[in-house]
Amino acid sequence: MAPLIPLAPMLVWWLPWEQWIPWGKLPQIPLGLYFLYVTYAAFHIYGCHWAVLISFGFAIGFLINGFLQRPNP
Repeated sequence: MAPLIPLAPMLVWWLPWEQWIPWGKLPQIPLGLYFLYVTYAAFHIYGCHWAVLISFGFAIGFLINGFLQRPNP
């Protein structure tokens, strides 16, 4: 459960005290890497296939979005 603690603000996004988080400006590539870590933890600790697939889907989505939005040099 400890790998999911930094994920808590994302799970309570509708609460009024979470207005300070700039949801549109979050760095997508680090979020994708973090979700890959969550996928690794879910696979080895919990073993729930649905949790692994959901977190892997988020990781791939964040990584693809991050690489597509990255400015060209």
